[in-house]
Amino acid sequence: MATAATKSPSKVIDQRQHAADTYRLIDNNEEFYERTGEQIVRACKMQISVQVWADNFRATLNTIYHWADGQPGKIEKILCEPRSDKVIFFVVPTSDEFDFDLGFAQATLDVTLNTQCNIGYAETRQVPRWDLKTFVSPEAMMIWSAPGTSASGR
Repeated sequence: MATAATKSPSKVIDQRQHAADTYRLIDNNEEFYERTGEQIVRACKMQISVQVWADNFRATLNTIYHWADGQPGKIEKILCEPRSDKVIFFVVPTSDEFDFDLGFAQATLDVTLNTQCNIGYAETRQVPRWDLKTFVSPEAMMIWSAPGTSASGR
């Protein structure tokens, strides 16, 4: 068992062999982050430490919260799925059909995500609540829900 006084041996993440492997990272605040080997290597290549990326991601979530709060009655929930090449935010509208006004607002949000948030490529996708399983993987995390819904909160 490694202690603060001893150093555990280095572990190697070889992108050629471990790109799809998932790693759980735990920070000093005991917050968990799951990333693929490829995401970790890319973060290093971009000279962004995991802590900086996590800080940027938290700031991005605040941007998403503010944006969603500015769309009253239009959004049921937002889910997030970090992938090896991008971060996808799935926007679930309250309507049963594609909400074009919300789609235009998402386009503006996409520009903000990719020019100001510094988490790598990010995009939003509007998905119908009646067909979430088709578009959203079980690993996606709910990051926002409308006030008053059974899953509200952040």
